[in-house]
Amino acid sequence: MYYQGKWVDIKVTLVDFELRDGAFFRFVTDRPGIETCKVEWAETKMEFFRSDNGNAIDVKGYITFQDIDLYQGILMKNGFGNVYVKRAKTGKSESEER
Repeated sequence: MYYQGKWVDIKVTLVDFELRDGAFFRFVTDRPGIETCKVEWAETKMEFFRSDNGNAIDVKGYITFQDIDLYQGILMKNGFGNVYVKRAKTGKSESEER
């Protein structure tokens, strides 16, 4: 990842979890990300380090969560700044949704 003119390494740690039969949890290799299937819950920790010297840094920006279905959710234990929600596609025009 490139941040403020420097290359940054991301360390994602699976801290704790509960799985159902046939579950998997994997780290995406072509971009920062995590994929899960049949995971009851998982706690992860993300840390950021400058690639050139290994020093830990605080990264400000955004993260995208997708495919959050019924009875699923996300808990941000250490807080967050702002939350932006994209309107779901309903197949109706914007004027029909009002």
